[in-house]
Amino acid sequence: MSFMTSCYLIKNENTGGKKFRFYLFSALLSIFLTLIFLPSCTEKYTDIGIKFLPSEDFENLMSVDTITVESFTEYRDSVPTTNKSYSYLGGLYDPYFGNVSSDFVAQLRLTQRWPSGGFNIVIDSVKMYLAISGAKGKFGINQMISLYEIDEKLYQDSTYYSTKNPRIKNFIGTFPLPEIKKDTANVLEVSLPISFGEYLLRDTSKLFQSSSGEDFRDFFKGIYVTVSEGEAYPGKGEINGGPLLLILNFSSTATVMPFYITIFYHTYAASNLEFNFVINDNSVRYNRYYHDFTTAEPEKAIKHINDGGKDTLSYLQSFYGVYTKIRLTGLSSFRDSTSISVNKAKLTVPVYLDGQIYKADTLPSPVYLIYKTEEGNSYIVPDYFMSTDFYNGKFNTTQLTFTFNIAIFVQNYIRGNFPEPELIMSLGDNEYRNIIFKANQSSNPLKFELVYSHY
Repeated sequence: MSFMTSCYLIKNENTGGKKFRFYLFSALLSIFLTLIFLPSCTEKYTDIGIKFLPSEDFENLMSVDTITVESFTEYRDSVPTTNKSYSYLGGLYDPYFGNVSSDFVAQLRLTQRWPSGGFNIVIDSVKMYLAISGAKGKFGINQMISLYEIDEKLYQDSTYYSTKNPRIKNFIGTFPLPEIKKDTANVLEVSLPISFGEYLLRDTSKLFQSSSGEDFRDFFKGIYVTVSEGEAYPGKGEINGGPLLLILNFSSTATVMPFYITIFYHTYAASNLEFNFVINDNSVRYNRYYHDFTTAEPEKAIKHINDGGKDTLSYLQSFYGVYTKIRLTGLSSFRDSTSISVNKAKLTVPVYLDGQIYKADTLPSPVYLIYKTEEGNSYIVPDYFMSTDFYNGKFNTTQLTFTFNIAIFVQNYIRGNFPEPELIMSLGDNEYRNIIFKANQSSNPLKFELVYSHY
């Protein structure tokens, strides 16, 4: 760049031809000498000028790029799923991961108190509405939705797990769902029996909510909702979701009510009346997930899960399926080194693409790195909260890698604040896609770069 600038300035000076030729000759000579000596600059360093700099500037800075990194595929079938922002109905199929299915259990809440004088009612119809924020999988199939009344009150301060089978009190029924349209938001309307409306209104004195004492949530404790393909419906506590997944947004930012039941009725004094029972972000609820890895295609199926096997691939699945555990084995030699300051700690993880299902433009992003405390609690690495941009965790479509900057985590581990140099990769709650990483002895495995200084 300096050469181009010099030539530009010389050409724009009002000088004689001899002077211009002299400068041009000098410039060409500079290029020639640069080309001669350039290879030596890339092969070894020069020590010219070092004696004029403080020696500690070079003695204290270290770069280590040979730290051993191992990755494994693991699975924990029971995870806390209380009050997640998204719930799912149905299932998906992936030839590498097999079938995954999901359903949920939730409280019904009231949006209003039963009106005084609302006696001698006549129910005209009962409708259930599901506002689907998205749908993924195989469209154009027949789906059935099954409803059960549960016999266990749900509490805000309790933790519910993905494998918890609901205690069933009554089977409400199984009903066909309208056909789901691709890439559109759908509000599904399902007709329910009038007898179910009569059951909900059997004692209108219970139709209120209270912050203390018994209320409607003791009268009707909740509902279990599950979806299956075709005419069959699952037994109590079973999941058979089929190849289409429906997504419901229960977050406080949702613009529509994701799930509600409306009883349309009239009295002798008034007509066109309605009363609603809803599931919203204030409802206690939990998701259930079921993963069947045996249904994967044999040549693509995951070979090592929870056995410590170091495969050339590791896996990260949505809906709390299998995950990749990363062990920074070489960091243990730095443990309790209080005189070390971590300047840079970068983890680079390449992905596996098959060009069909797994392509550069279909991978989910970002990925979160989770560590565990001595008490067994799990947290996202502190680097994420310092700066999400610096932490990164995003997919680079050019390099086909995920990059994570985790200097704060590494510094805390070295100082003894974290028990193990291990990290778990995780996806967001609203993610339905999976990732396959290259690992261990693959041709392009994950790598960890550490730069630190002594003080």
